[in-house]
Amino acid sequence: MLRLSNVTILRIINQNKTKEIWLELPPLPEQRAIAAFLNAETARIDSLIADYESLIDLLREERQAIVAHAVTKGLNPDAPMKDSGVEWLGMVPEHWGCQKLRRVAKHVDTGSTPSGTISSDEEPDGIPWYTPGDLPDDIILSKSSKVLGQSDSDDNEAKLFPAGCVMVVSIGATLGKVGYTVMDSSANQQINIVWPDTSVIFGRFLAYSLSVKKENMLYMANSSTIGIMNQEKTKEIWLAIPPLPEQHAIAEYLDAETARIDGLIADAERAIELLRESRAALITDAVTGKMDVRDWQKECA
Repeated sequence: MLRLSNVTILRIINQNKTKEIWLELPPLPEQRAIAAFLNAETARIDSLIADYESLIDLLREERQAIVAHAVTKGLNPDAPMKDSGVEWLGMVPEHWGCQKLRRVAKHVDTGSTPSGTISSDEEPDGIPWYTPGDLPDDIILSKSSKVLGQSDSDDNEAKLFPAGCVMVVSIGATLGKVGYTVMDSSANQQINIVWPDTSVIFGRFLAYSLSVKKENMLYMANSSTIGIMNQEKTKEIWLAIPPLPEQHAIAEYLDAETARIDGLIADAERAIELLRESRAALITDAVTGKMDVRDWQKECA
């Protein structure tokens, strides 16, 4: 069909071109046998795909629950607890503190859009310029779809942020999504950037803590039109703050646990991809006669 379509701006198959498509036409009884076979086999494959999709949902829920528990309850199940006094935090270990983000951040800024961003494929060593779509599920920011052009860096047109900052999407469908920078980078105006005060909070611990605050942010950003987490609202987010050594231990634990779960999710996603490829190949082979299914029902009987 792609060969028959108009290749201007949008590919279109009109009525006349549709009528020109060649089809293999086996006898009607064989057509019915092929259709029955494909109905059964595609239903079986679709059921397997649905099972894997449900597994992915459960794994993502487990991932979120593990992170939320670690950053509010810690790793010691026997630690004495106290009421944090903050509804969204609940009970926290007795030796932990609770602070608003403004108390543990040196600065909260917002990104910008310079004039000369270019594809990262063209300039793989350029300074990353992140948009909400670039922020990954695994928190660590590694690659952006676009980078800063040399003129943006030289003319200070773009805002640059050092490694160790936490980026938070402040508007749109992915509001509350979080990324942790491991190199100097930049971002667009849909992202707030938090510079942690490393004397009181470890950057990766902060990133994990903020990654489970999406519901809080949606509530705080509530608006009759489009919810926005501006800098001031972002500074009002409450956090549970353990001692620094414990923050490092929690971050390392979560690095390992989230990597384990992300690996399982990747395996399930690959299985879905293979099943979809198998489904498409099965249909092609059946309707083009490469697979003889005339005796399929007899074999299944």
